[in-house]
Amino acid sequence: MPASGGQRGWSPPRCLMMLPRNSSRNRFPSRTTACCLASLAGWTAWGQEAASFLTTELPYPEYMPVQRDHYNLRWGALTVRLDATLAVSFTDNAYLAENDKTSDWGLTPLLNFGFFYPIREDQTLQLDVGFGYTWWNERDDLSGLTIAPRSHLHFRQRIGEVDLFLNNLTSTQTQPSSRVELAGDQGEFTFSRIYNTASLGAGWRPTRRLGFNAGYSYSLDRGLSDDFSSQDRDIHSLNAGTTFYQSEIIQYGLGASYSFINYIENIQSDAQSLFIGPNVQWRPKNYLTVGLKAGYTQYTPDDNGLIPGAEDFNGFTFGGDVAYQMNRDVSHALSFFRRVDPGFGNDYTEEIGGTYSAGIRLGRRGNLSLRAGYSHADLSSGETADQWTGGVGLGWDLIRRVSTGLNWGITSRDSNLPNRDYVENSVVLRLGYQF
Repeated sequence: MPASGGQRGWSPPRCLMMLPRNSSRNRFPSRTTACCLASLAGWTAWGQEAASFLTTELPYPEYMPVQRDHYNLRWGALTVRLDATLAVSFTDNAYLAENDKTSDWGLTPLLNFGFFYPIREDQTLQLDVGFGYTWWNERDDLSGLTIAPRSHLHFRQRIGEVDLFLNNLTSTQTQPSSRVELAGDQGEFTFSRIYNTASLGAGWRPTRRLGFNAGYSYSLDRGLSDDFSSQDRDIHSLNAGTTFYQSEIIQYGLGASYSFINYIENIQSDAQSLFIGPNVQWRPKNYLTVGLKAGYTQYTPDDNGLIPGAEDFNGFTFGGDVAYQMNRDVSHALSFFRRVDPGFGNDYTEEIGGTYSAGIRLGRRGNLSLRAGYSHADLSSGETADQWTGGVGLGWDLIRRVSTGLNWGITSRDSNLPNRDYVENSVVLRLGYQF
């Protein structure tokens, strides 16, 4: 549940203000593009606040603000991103088993395409999508379409002082360790799902210091195999909030969301979820950003499924992050949370934890990333689990337009139930080309 970034109200990131210009003949389209990119960046900072309220208890990716390096080609006012990657993946515990582990390797070619087009000064269209195919050597049932996380379509229209926006996010997930509820006591299984979230929202800023936002989203969660089909669900969410921009250093507000979770099959119970609480964004220095959101959450299962009903959840939830740019080569980030998500084989899952990550630039061509995380989960079914994650990644620019990366990750789970512990190691080797 990351809090929104630390942008200063409507001010754009400097990287967007420094877009390369064309020749004098094309200067007007270039300036128009830079202006619209800056406006979009400011709106996404505000819109992401709304999205974070919208998805307080929902396990779906949020919209990410546009970055300059996403787009490497330009035709007039149209800027385009086009690159391709080939990834080789290995896991030593494909079914998250405590014993008798099964290893496997897979191959994934992926094409990433995107564009940003300023239709008018007050109207922009953006698309970023990555799609490909994954082949697994042992698990043919998992081979299939791959959609990169955070693939999205974004449309923005400004009418007077009101910004209207339409977002659509799509991704697939085949990593079972992404669900803290899953472990290998059920034997071999296929975890392959597709998520899609479409949202419509509006923002109004009547004064320099005061802003309002509201929106609606529809989320679709479907399995791409028969396993876990009981988890297929639709989620409708409403949100509203207000933000006070006290200065470029600090802004704060209040937000609320209400969600309806409806399962396709009647194995799990439908539910409603309510969240309301304050948020604050603080940027005391250019190199330090702090975000915090906290409030009251109520999760109410309807007890209309075959799984024994659980008591309502009523309690305090929160999410925060701290980003620190130590110097031009080293950055740190820390996030922490307590959240309630719709369960996976149980009515809901309470989870508390945090993650730490660091990025280190290695000269002009390389970068090193470190990450570590911990969460404690209480399932409404009665199980409790502790999950630790960690990893190291190394990226390197081989030659112009060609890069490579090597990532190692580990996930460890401990449960109070027998045969529900596991350790999984994974390695991914990536080769990328930017057109």
